[in-house]
Amino acid sequence: MPVTAELIGRVFGPGPAVTVDAEHLIAFARAVGYDDGPTVDPAAAREAGFDGIIAAPTYAIALTLDGAAELSRDPEIGLDFSHVVHSDQRFEYVRPITAGDTLTVRTTVQDVKSLAGNTVLTVQGDVRDAAGQSVCTAWTTLVIRPVGQEP
Repeated sequence: MPVTAELIGRVFGPGPAVTVDAEHLIAFARAVGYDDGPTVDPAAAREAGFDGIIAAPTYAIALTLDGAAELSRDPEIGLDFSHVVHSDQRFEYVRPITAGDTLTVRTTVQDVKSLAGNTVLTVQGDVRDAAGQSVCTAWTTLVIRPVGQEP
């Protein structure tokens, strides 16, 4: 089954639970230039009312991208990530991701359409904590070039 509209609504996961590590959050925050206050300083995080370091706003991509990549591991779909370009990303938070959170992600194919000879795929990643409560929803849009088409 190639990447077609027939995939809309297909669910992958939830994947394995991941416990968020403070050092990883700090490294990510520094890498993206969002390295002040509660994203890197435990005292600032506590002062802001959090139990620990909180994630930079775009950190959820580190959790949700694997769900999108699960498409490439499905032999029925045959998605070749060497032909994929990241097009868009957005996040909607219920609460910040905090060091020590144990999270899972369930990925749903939300939309597939054709645009200028390419396939545009949008997936929704639902990030939940150990209690099953929603933490964040992430939408990732990928553009897939046809095999044989070079950039």
